[in-house]
Amino acid sequence: MASILREIGKEAMSMRKKWGLAMMSALIAVASVGCNGTKAGDGGESGVAADGKLSFTMSMATSGNKHAERSKDVNTNTDIQLTMFPFKDFDSKMTLMLASSDILDVVQIVGGATSRGMSGSVEAGVFMPLDDLLKEHAPNLMKSVPEAAWQETSVDGNIYGIPAWLSNPSRRALFVRTDLLEKIGLQPPKTVDEFLEVMRAMKKEGVEFPYQMRENFKYADTILGAFDVLPSQIELQNGEVVPKFFDVENMTTALETYKMMYDEGMIPKDFATLTSSDYGKNIESGKSGMWSENAQALADYRSKTTIDISIIPDIMIRMKPIEVFKALSNESRLEILQWLKEPEQYFTPHEGIDMREIGVCVSQVTEKLNMTQSTASQYLSILHRAGLIKTERLGKFTYYKRDEEVIREIGEYLKQEI
Repeated sequence: MASILREIGKEAMSMRKKWGLAMMSALIAVASVGCNGTKAGDGGESGVAADGKLSFTMSMATSGNKHAERSKDVNTNTDIQLTMFPFKDFDSKMTLMLASSDILDVVQIVGGATSRGMSGSVEAGVFMPLDDLLKEHAPNLMKSVPEAAWQETSVDGNIYGIPAWLSNPSRRALFVRTDLLEKIGLQPPKTVDEFLEVMRAMKKEGVEFPYQMRENFKYADTILGAFDVLPSQIELQNGEVVPKFFDVENMTTALETYKMMYDEGMIPKDFATLTSSDYGKNIESGKSGMWSENAQALADYRSKTTIDISIIPDIMIRMKPIEVFKALSNESRLEILQWLKEPEQYFTPHEGIDMREIGVCVSQVTEKLNMTQSTASQYLSILHRAGLIKTERLGKFTYYKRDEEVIREIGEYLKQEI
C-alpha cells in the first residue's frame, strides 16, 4: 500500500500542480453560475472542453441524505464527473479509491486530513497544499473561517482542504408548517415566548401535536439552544472547561418549558418512547405543526407530502426579553455592550486582532473594568447567554463581539410591545 501511494503521489502531484489554478477558478464558477440554469455535461477526462468549461472528477459523501443519493445532476459552469460515496461506506470506498490508479481530482472527506478514510494519502504527497491558492484567490474565505477549522484540514503546517465550517452554531432548524401559520394569523416565531404562542394557537385549531418530539430528546436544539444549555457544547469558565448544561438556572428553565409544553398537550404524551419511524409518520401525515431536525431534511419532507413547510435556523429562537433586561440591569454589563460598539476606542489592542471584526478577549475587558478576571468572565457569560454577544475562538483565546441582529430585535421589540 505504501509503495503504491508513493508512485500515485508523484503522478498526482504533477497533475494537480498543472490544474491547481483551474481548480480554484472552478470553485468560483460554482458560486457565480449556480442559479443560471447551465446544465452539466456528461463527464469525461480532466481538461478544458471546446465550450470553455472546466472538466474534472470529484467525489462526495452523501452524508446520509436520501435526496443526494438519488440525484446525479449538478448544474454548474463545469463538466463534473461526480462520484457519490454512501456515508455508511465512506471510509472503505475512499480507501479503495486511494489504493487504485484512478484517484479523483477533488475529494470531499469526512473528518480531517489525516482521518481513517484518507489512508495516509496526504502525508504520502497525493494531494497538493492549497495555501498559496487560497491566499491569492480566497483571502476573504481564509479570514472568515477560524484558525481551528483550518487546522483540521492541515498537515505539517500546510492546508490541504477547505473545511466545511458553519458560522451558525447549529446545522439544525425549526420546521414550521406555513399553511398553519397563515391559518392562525401569526408570524414565524423568533423567541421562546412567540414559539409557545404559536403552539397554543395551533392547539386551538385542532393540530394534534403543535410541536413534534421524539425519544431521548433527539433534536432538542430549539429549546435547549434558546437557553444556551445544549449538552454537546462546552465553554471556558474561570479557566475551566465546563459543559453548558451545568448552568443550573438556565437548564431548569429549559426543562420547565418542556414540562409546560407537555402539560398543555403541545407535544405527544408518549414522546419519550416515540421512535424515529413514528416521528416521521406523524409529520408526513399532517399531525404535527412544528418540529426540529437537520435543515437538509427539508427536500425530503417536501417530496413526501403536499403540506407547505418552511424552516427557521434554531439560533433565531434565542432572544428572551426578560433575560436581556436582566443582563442589562447591571451597569458594568451595560457598559461592556456599549464599549463593544466601538472597541478600538475603549480597549487596548490584543495580538493584532481586528476588534471590530473579531472582538475582544476577557483580559481586555478585565483591564477596562478594573475588576477581577472571574467577574469579567461572569459578566461576559451573562451577556452571551442573553444572546447580546457572540464568541469566536482563535488559538487559546475566546473573543467577544456584539450580536447586532439580536440588538436590532430588542429595538423592534421595544417599539412594538412597550
